[in-house]
Amino acid sequence: MSVTRNMAESATFCNGVTSRTPAEKPEGIAMTSVIYTDADGTARTLEAAPGESVMTLATRNGIPGIVGDCGGVLSCATCHVFVDSDDIDMLEPMSDMEDEMLDGTAVDRADTSRLSCQIFPEKCSRDLHVTTPSMQE
Repeated sequence: MSVTRNMAESATFCNGVTSRTPAEKPEGIAMTSVIYTDADGTARTLEAAPGESVMTLATRNGIPGIVGDCGGVLSCATCHVFVDSDDIDMLEPMSDMEDEMLDGTAVDRADTSRLSCQIFPEKCSRDLHVTTPSMQE
């Protein structure tokens, strides 16, 4: 089976936590795109590999507005995003812990708020659109 190289093998977050991410993707398997729009309206599109969260993809690629202080272990809220209202139903329901963590975001939560460390685009049926808040901390 041939593979195409698509991404770095690891990412180091601002708190020093290193996260391993898939580095290779089997050819012929569709990847889901994530469209990140920042608070100023600038959009950036990236492709997520299986098992990669929206937060990991963002921090590995320098997307502004997603910090990920805890490295994706659901112990902070610095990866808060607003999911496009047309896309929110594609996501798995949030856990009670995620719901609780969203009460501590720097920018008030909305009906479509999620923690990007808990969103896995591979489970989406189409591209996913998220907007980052104006600040995280």
